[in-house]
Amino acid sequence: MKRPGLTASLLRAAAMLLVVATVLAPAKAHHRSPGPTSGIAIPSLSHGQMAVYDANRAAILALAERQPVPQQRFSRILNYARIQYTICLWGLMPGAIDNDDSPFNECAHAYLAATRALLTAINETAAPSREAQALAAKVDRELLLNGTLVLCSFSAETFDTADVVLPHWSEMPGHLPSLAALGSLALAAFGGIALALRAGRRRR
Repeated sequence: MKRPGLTASLLRAAAMLLVVATVLAPAKAHHRSPGPTSGIAIPSLSHGQMAVYDANRAAILALAERQPVPQQRFSRILNYARIQYTICLWGLMPGAIDNDDSPFNECAHAYLAATRALLTAINETAAPSREAQALAAKVDRELLLNGTLVLCSFSAETFDTADVVLPHWSEMPGHLPSLAALGSLALAAFGGIALALRAGRRRR
């Protein structure tokens, strides 16, 4: 009989392998998803603001998920933030936040812009919680201290919840840090699957 831990390990390894297979597949020339853009517009943020919202992303998402009966608009932005974060490989790619030459920089702009939109929406409710106000104040202080006027090629871009932003796969060969990170991810995925299968055979 398979143990729950083994099953979970196999599922995680399979998920990682699926991501790696998607990454290594032939890239489309266009980095955005096909289809009409008819969702909610999300203003971008400056290159200098990204690090601050990245540092506070987990707290903002946790607060957003605890909002009582959120409106449809809020739910769509939250869903977009989650999807974009996953598509951008969970922010794991080196240089995605601080280097606009990274193939993952634009998709990082997208999920962090959605993160900022969530915090703004929470504090624009009729009665924002003290926790929400404190988090917004914390982010504002960090924005002031970290100098956030630095711009890049994606700083003026407006995103849309109906238009998923993909990494720039065609630029991968020219960005060695991303190639090295993806190689490590592939090795971890294959290694995890091999170990899980070996453990399963031993138990049987």
